[in-house]
Amino acid sequence: MIFVDRSLVTCPEHLNGSGASELKRARKRAAAGTLEGFNFSAYKHASVKEALKALFNGKCAYCEAPYDATQPEDVEHYRPKGRIDTGNGKITPGYWWLAATWDNLLPSCIDCNRERTQTLFDGTELMMGKQDRFPLANEVQRARTDGEHASEQPLLLNPCVDDPAAFIAFREVLHEQRRWSIVVPKVDDETQPAWRRARTSINVYGLNRYGLARRRSEHLSFVKPWLGRLRRLAAELDEADPASAAEIEREIVEAMDSLLKLQALFTGMVRAAIESELDGLGLSI
Repeated sequence: MIFVDRSLVTCPEHLNGSGASELKRARKRAAAGTLEGFNFSAYKHASVKEALKALFNGKCAYCEAPYDATQPEDVEHYRPKGRIDTGNGKITPGYWWLAATWDNLLPSCIDCNRERTQTLFDGTELMMGKQDRFPLANEVQRARTDGEHASEQPLLLNPCVDDPAAFIAFREVLHEQRRWSIVVPKVDDETQPAWRRARTSINVYGLNRYGLARRRSEHLSFVKPWLGRLRRLAAELDEADPASAAEIEREIVEAMDSLLKLQALFTGMVRAAIESELDGLGLSI
């Protein structure tokens, strides 16, 4: 998961037009006492899907796996529109007034969005998938009407609001003779709000589910040789005479270009690996 600046893609006009009309009808129904059976559909429009695809480069907003070539994406509501699963029961309706709000929409792969039991990289099972879940630091602050949600303290990271790099990190672990790149909270103190937000997001989005962790780890295996080459070239440059320094610098630039291209997939993990290596070498992009 990486931070994505939503302002880079303009809100689809369909949300301003049909979405606004839909919200007006929903307000009337809500004022009459019920939204049961109301059909929210503006967010499903093709232009909305295309805008989200452009914003996230065809990748899931949560796990960064590409969905556009392998599976249909879900247009996901960060704050669920229909109902909210609090863990102590379901609340209906959900954040219905945000059903067609651009800032509330994200592209998600079905594994991150649809709730079901899945297997983690270490073989344990966990109920994963966001679906109707939207946990808060304080349930008393739960918004039940338009405008109140601004005072909530969500536990789930929003990649268009929060910088995930401030909350999560990538760590290599050895399990059954295989090295895995797993996602962990950046802070170790479980009493800290940042740890709670990170752990909740990792578990709900399923960022360490088996298939995802396997693909992420495989991609890291392509990154490591380039990091090793960069390390060797930096050492050679320290000992090089002026005649050979220019050639070594050229090779360093080539290695960096290759590393930057590898960021196209699992950007958060690759970026973290690159930055860690460069910090150790005293270099920067």
